Amino acid sequence: MNLTNLRKILSFYSLIGKRRLIPILIGGFLATSSVVFGFFIPLLVRNIIDGLTINMQMEWNSIYLLAILYTASFILTYIGDQIYLREKFKAAADLSNRIFKLSFFFPWKKLKQQGSAYYASLINNQLNEAFVVLDYGFIRNIFVLIRMVLILVMVFAWSKFFFFLYVVNVAIVGLYTNIIDRVSHRPYSRGYELMRQATNFIVETFENLHEIFAGEAKSKRENEYERIYQKITNSVVEAEIPRSRFDKLMVDLPDYFSRLIILVYGSFLVINGRMTVGTIWALWTYFSFVTEPLYLFRELARIAVRVSANLDTILNYFDEAENAQKNYTKHEIFPVPKAPVYSLKDVSFGFEPAKTFLKKISLNVQHGETIAIVGLSGEGKSTLLNILLGLEQNYEGEVRILGNELKGTYPLAVFKYVGYYSQTVGIFNETLESNIVMGRKLDEERLEKVIDDLRLDHLKGRLLGEGGSFVSGGEKQRIQLARLFYAEKDVVVVDEPLTNLDTINESVLLEKLEDYLSTRSGIIISHKPNVISLA
Repeated sequence: MNLTNLRKILSFYSLIGKRRLIPILIGGFLATSSVVFGFFIPLLVRNIIDGLTINMQMEWNSIYLLAILYTASFILTYIGDQIYLREKFKAAADLSNRIFKLSFFFPWKKLKQQGSAYYASLINNQLNEAFVVLDYGFIRNIFVLIRMVLILVMVFAWSKFFFFLYVVNVAIVGLYTNIIDRVSHRPYSRGYELMRQATNFIVETFENLHEIFAGEAKSKRENEYERIYQKITNSVVEAEIPRSRFDKLMVDLPDYFSRLIILVYGSFLVINGRMTVGTIWALWTYFSFVTEPLYLFRELARIAVRVSANLDTILNYFDEAENAQKNYTKHEIFPVPKAPVYSLKDVSFGFEPAKTFLKKISLNVQHGETIAIVGLSGEGKSTLLNILLGLEQNYEGEVRILGNELKGTYPLAVFKYVGYYSQTVGIFNETLESNIVMGRKLDEERLEKVIDDLRLDHLKGRLLGEGGSFVSGGEKQRIQLARLFYAEKDVVVVDEPLTNLDTINESVLLEKLEDYLSTRSGIIISHKPNVISLA
């Protein structure tokens, strides 16, 4: 594991925080305390074997000590397991919650560009995989390295030749891990990025199944998915094949030759009375302990390279989230008496500097006034809407709401004063009541009145399905209108209301919307003459 990956791991630890990290480490150390006892056990067994082969008697003191070590190891590892597992999963939950909450601070445009599947993958998959760096293997390796040093000191006192043999095997560790990291990092990183793309592709496909069938695009989507996954396979193979080769050449071969040498040369020393059978057994066992870091590093190097890409994504996410939070300097709106509801002065916007499609827009919306914004598709109505709601803040000019400058204001503060009717109705797989109330305070009397008024009684208490799959397009529009009525905001922004309705139902609901707007201020965005007439 190189220093770059180590720094990433330490940065990830800092995200977890001391409250969770310290118990995790304590539990991990206790859970792997058997490694420490493992240093003393071969010495005790050596005494028992030598007692039998040389003195032909039992070494009871060594046996008693061995029993004590096994008992202590069992108790400490059991306690450590309980602490480690409980705190590790709590830490994962804490970090997952933080990512979910911080995602609300990202600009609306970035959330749409990344796609919902990106954040779902980050929270559910990549974060869980990143927690591998808190696995027993990483904590255990600290004890293993300390034990390795103690064993080398012991072996040096027994035999300079065996000491040299052990050191050669240890040296292979550093060379092996550096090679593996250099060969595997790039293809693993590329593979994980492709897997995120594949996740987005799957979500996008099945959210638009009707359009795919209608456009006869099923074969095209299948071929595209196959192409993406072929790239993922190529990346994984590019990383795994070289790793497999180096495993054989730099791990297995040195191990085979070294063990043969221990047996052959050790037997020669025993025959010549220069070493005991118990010492040969201890050397054979200790060789496994000294080369254990080799096997651990082999696995940890593979994991570290794979996890490195996930750590990059997670650490970059938190950096971006921190910067996004800094952009919102105001989290409250304080209405200024007699100030216009909305005031726009010379507002311009374009996704590219040379392609401005909103130019020098100025308008005022006074209290009790409702205005209509009319325009063809693609002329910037939706962008202007996002500016008014605080979701798009990279505009030029000045936008004020209730006398407060909108730029730098967190959108949640805007929605505290603004009721919003969205053209695209988002339905959650919850009950009708939950879909109307959302996160607002429950007022059962007002809720019942809204449900009755909009004739939604037949949906009461029912789950509405993922994306509103159990309700019709017209019912979705009624639910959206119910949300607006229940919110009872003095300022209203309405975007292309009452779509997917027949003429009779549209007329009835239009009257209800007109009655609601009559006592409020707001902005209506539409291309329908009967809706525009409400302004």
